[in-house]
Amino acid sequence: MTRASSYRADIQGLRAIAVLLVLLFHFETSLKGGYLGVDMFFVISGFVIASSTLREIDRTDTFSWSAFLHRRVRRLLPGIAVVAVATAILSMLLLSPFGPQKETAKMLLSAASYTSNFILMPQSYFSLDPKANPLLHLWSLAVEEQFYFALPVFLLVVSKFLKSTRLLTPLLIVVFLVSLAASVHQIQIQPMKVFFLTHYRAWELLLGSILALTQRSQPRSIIGNFAGL
Repeated sequence: MTRASSYRADIQGLRAIAVLLVLLFHFETSLKGGYLGVDMFFVISGFVIASSTLREIDRTDTFSWSAFLHRRVRRLLPGIAVVAVATAILSMLLLSPFGPQKETAKMLLSAASYTSNFILMPQSYFSLDPKANPLLHLWSLAVEEQFYFALPVFLLVVSKFLKSTRLLTPLLIVVFLVSLAASVHQIQIQPMKVFFLTHYRAWELLLGSILALTQRSQPRSIIGNFAGL
């Protein structure tokens, strides 16, 4: 399936809503929908990666990691590189070398390795000053990328061993329920772990993946495209 034929205007519309909710939250407006915006991003990301992976498995009966990595690099590297270089230069010019510069350097390394969520986890997200840490938002990208590496492996292994994709949906539902139950159980005990760690956030991404599985054989309708507006 070509890139053009897999375009979803309704998904792009949901992304726009999620972006606006997060921006309005961080600009400290009266609309407090930032949490919902992040949740929407995770569900959308799960839907997109599952749809892309399933299309490739259906078409080739395998999954190309080199092509996958090439797509991720092409999509993410230009923007992250600009942000990282600008942050590094400005931190040297504007921040004290006794602490703040070290923190920025640590965040730059974690951004490059998609481990920002682990670096930030010991702290409360809401005690961190985004004005002093322009890379703070990359924690959610780290969660997404960690999930992106795990899901194709799961889908490919299940497809190969079971010789069928019929059980993919019930298996994903089981994993979804386990992640959701763990998240609900831990939220009062270790809320920052639930906020930052991928296995606690996985139920959101898996919800999108399950939706992708249920739509595999359904043709795209004009209603879905119109909904993108």
